[in-house]
Amino acid sequence: MHAAAALGDVVAVRRMLAESVLPDEGLRGGGPGSSCTPLNLCCASELGDIRDREACVAALLKAGADPNNCSPFGPMYHAQRFGRERILAMLIMAGGSVKGGHGLSPFVPAILRRLKRTYPYFLQAGAVIPTGDELDRFSAYRPGCYGHNQLQDPYLQKVLSAGSFANYAKAHRARLLAILAPKFPHLPKEMVSVVIDFWAHLGFY
Repeated sequence: MHAAAALGDVVAVRRMLAESVLPDEGLRGGGPGSSCTPLNLCCASELGDIRDREACVAALLKAGADPNNCSPFGPMYHAQRFGRERILAMLIMAGGSVKGGHGLSPFVPAILRRLKRTYPYFLQAGAVIPTGDELDRFSAYRPGCYGHNQLQDPYLQKVLSAGSFANYAKAHRARLLAILAPKFPHLPKEMVSVVIDFWAHLGFY
């Protein structure tokens, strides 16, 4: 399983999962969590096609692989390191921790690396936008410059202005409701609001 995951061989990974191979099996056969897992190797490897790698990650997560295994250099770390935004988003949606340890939220390096497509996923999962000073502390660039500049991202500025991701998503829903409700006069506004919740990625743009 580990070799197949590292190669991004999605056919082999799916076959072994169907044969009841544990998705979090340790590299040395010592059981779940004993060593690097297939998911971690899949996220850490540079072999194979990225789409196949994404499919492998999706298959492992669907089978119950833990995105927080092998911390602190686990799947989330490697997805960030290689700038794999779709994989990082999948890991977060599957329960990958956005809190981090040792005073460093995984959201900080994601912002420093400008992985903008992952910002809404971090915020929806409960991450807090760091201050410029916090970004500077973990930046390899000159303090007082790089981190603060990163916070000028238009999306982050909108969320900051709203006070929180929840507030921003709520305002987003209100805007869409004002546009769509008049187009469906036969439906109660509450029903249109429910449809918006299912249809729109509220707070994501």
